[in-house]
Amino acid sequence: FYAPSYRLAIEADGPIHDPAKDRIRDGHLAAHGIKVLRFRNAEILQDLEHTSAKIKAAILHRSEELSR
Repeated sequence: FYAPSYRLAIEADGPIHDPAKDRIRDGHLAAHGIKVLRFRNAEILQDLEHTSAKIKAAILHRSEELSR
């Protein structure tokens, strides 16, 4: 998912996952000022409240960063 106003990408990682490719993609996105917030599928399903809190905190932080 991507929130353009906050330049924030949110990724849900499934069981087929390549951390090396993630690092490369994250680097490309960071070069364009985009922050990536990553969650495992199990983390989302087992604790949606905590996941939502992390996303809200990241949005607040990005909002502050981008307003400077």
